[in-house]
Amino acid sequence: MIPRPQPLGVLPWPAGMLIVTGDYDGVRAALLRGVTPDDWPVDLAFIRLALEGSTADAASLLTQDDPVSRYNRAVLVGGDRAWSDFPGTDADLAALAGVAAYSVGVVSVPPAAEDVTGEIAAVVRSAIASSAIEQGDIPRAIDELRRGADDAAEAGSMLLSAALRATAAELLRERLGDPQGAVGE
Repeated sequence: MIPRPQPLGVLPWPAGMLIVTGDYDGVRAALLRGVTPDDWPVDLAFIRLALEGSTADAASLLTQDDPVSRYNRAVLVGGDRAWSDFPGTDADLAALAGVAAYSVGVVSVPPAAEDVTGEIAAVVRSAIASSAIEQGDIPRAIDELRRGADDAAEAGSMLLSAALRATAAELLRERLGDPQGAVGE
């Protein structure tokens, strides 16, 4: 259902959690490198608007009622009821909806990463790491970040991989007092 790889976690919130569908392999590849189009395709104007901070305008462009459009609208406008459509749907979409709902505080537990791969697993592992940090379990957070970085790299999302490794290094340095370990990240 979701074309892969997706530029998840590469752009700032909420654009970084939006799903790019359609025949836009080139746009997805550019976004994975952190390059935004000078001229956005009309079908992807919602992402440009999200990057500009116009989330309501972005959401108004998503008029279809398919699961991905509903997910993208939920990311843009949120609300507790926006997340009720996704359990039991496609595993990738359900996991992303779980991460987004966790990120905005609608649910208190991130989804599991077992049923997803690649960049989707990476953003799920990032959410799991955030939960571990909140619980004071820094070693688990670092492990999840490392695994997520590997998942992202495997999918070709090198910016996401680097961001997760940098976060792991920061935790090693700041929270565990291990600057040498941080250098190894």
